[in-house]
Amino acid sequence: MAGLVIVLGALAVLLFFPLQLRWIWLDGENSLRVKVLGLIPITLLPRKKKPVPASGKRTGQGEKKTPRRDPNFPMDLLQTINDLLPQALHAAGFLLRRLTVTRCWITLSVVGEDAAEVGVAWGRAYALGYSAYGCLSPVVRFREFHFQVLPDFAAERGKGAVELHGAITPAALLAGGVILALRSLPLLLQGPLVQSGSRKKQRGSQKRKKAGANLSLAGNK
Repeated sequence: MAGLVIVLGALAVLLFFPLQLRWIWLDGENSLRVKVLGLIPITLLPRKKKPVPASGKRTGQGEKKTPRRDPNFPMDLLQTINDLLPQALHAAGFLLRRLTVTRCWITLSVVGEDAAEVGVAWGRAYALGYSAYGCLSPVVRFREFHFQVLPDFAAERGKGAVELHGAITPAALLAGGVILALRSLPLLLQGPLVQSGSRKKQRGSQKRKKAGANLSLAGNK
């Protein structure tokens, strides 16, 4: 009995102790780190690059066969995305409502040679930034939000930096994945991508059966 209580307690701690997330985006470079139980850091981004063999070519591999063209594939893919997107947004909303952003710092730079041009871009950037914050704040809990736009008359292009710290429980992530699977799996199985694949398999099996029947008839003759 005591062992069961210990196991359930450990499971509860793992499920309901918040994961600490830290995402940093600096002018196109991403860094994402997750801290489990507040002690164990796990770096998800950037990923370590695998070493490339010196020879460049791998031995023992034949030429790859070119896949057969399917003219319905683009439309089937778009239809599947259109069917699954509302369910993905629903699951994303479930997760965002359970995400706590402890720190959000955003810094942008706007460039231009004319002060009036830079001033217009500066005002537009502030308007867009706080408009996005106004859309997210009813859903996501922000404890600290800082948005800054800096004019730059010397650079050739604008730059940006984002530092985001947040927390969410593994139970919420698991529940969001279950909700997404339950709502999306029936649509995916009934979607055109899966249906077209099953039709191709049926046609292939029918052709093989017909070829086997023809061979048996030829053997009997």
